[in-house]
Amino acid sequence: MNSAQEKRKSWRLWQSLDRQPFEGDPSTWPVSSASAVTIGLDFGFAQDHSAIAVVMEFGWQGRAIHAVPEVIRFSLQTPASDVVDKTCRVVQKWTRPRGRPQVVVDARSNIPFFEQLIRSGITPVPVGVSATAAEVHAAEPRVIRVPVDGRQRPGLIYHLSRNQLVDDLNAKIEARALQITRVGDAGFLRVEMSALEREVTKARNIRYTTPAGGHDDCLMALCYALWGIATLPRYRPRPRAVTLKPRFTASAWT
Repeated sequence: MNSAQEKRKSWRLWQSLDRQPFEGDPSTWPVSSASAVTIGLDFGFAQDHSAIAVVMEFGWQGRAIHAVPEVIRFSLQTPASDVVDKTCRVVQKWTRPRGRPQVVVDARSNIPFFEQLIRSGITPVPVGVSATAAEVHAAEPRVIRVPVDGRQRPGLIYHLSRNQLVDDLNAKIEARALQITRVGDAGFLRVEMSALEREVTKARNIRYTTPAGGHDDCLMALCYALWGIATLPRYRPRPRAVTLKPRFTASAWT
């Protein structure tokens, strides 16, 4: 099978996204019913957009279904402080009674931005990712420490394979285990997914590339969120200590 045939196969796979397995737009699904929520954030500079993708996980007939209720693409050259502020509001919007969502942040060449998010305290476990051309994900994260209010707060940075991230997204689409909203900036995400090209190298390795002048910001934000919800430990807030008042009865005085 030549490269052009591989690209056409990938195109058909992206088109299968329109065969939605559930009724209703995911933006209307109650976050309180989700078993987990993760937010992916791809940070862009002057030539790339910053983008946010929210992923909720639901259990259905013994398998996990992932819904994307919100996608946000920022204008070019949006200040980093505005991106942080918007991310904080998105976290508040999609917080469940069980706790805040996990945020997975693009930290490739963006360490100061990642540190800024750590200082904001919006995520229980600061996790950054760096997508590379490697064939597989790195096994262990790199730990950095950021001074916050006189203390050293740790942050984790995982080096991930871009190809593996997109392969995992492909697998969810093919299994009809992903449903994406059609409101807001989700149209940008669908355009990026449809334009992505799948090539097979002479060494029989698969590469995903974006056409010249195209973007993959929303796509990568979604990949980060899906990786996080599948890989990272589920955060559960500690239960508050309950002090019971002693019950006095007449027998206690005899």
